[in-house]
Amino acid sequence: MSEQIYTGLSQQEVEERIQKGLVNKVTVSTEKTTWQIIQSNVFTYFNFIFFVLAMLLVIVQSWNNLLFYLLLLSIL
Repeated sequence: MSEQIYTGLSQQEVEERIQKGLVNKVTVSTEKTTWQIIQSNVFTYFNFIFFVLAMLLVIVQSWNNLLFYLLLLSIL
């Protein structure tokens, strides 16, 4: 039985790998920030339509029909 002794890289091998770009690098996370998540969930086409409808109800002073908007705000 022959035992193999493993050794690490020599300084020259390390320098060669660095020059070739063969090093471990931590990649920057591509996750969304909290503000981006909130922005993408609040400013949607669906919410825009309901906002326009609510503004129209305010213009015509239809306060009873505007109550549905309070329900939508509570969901957000």
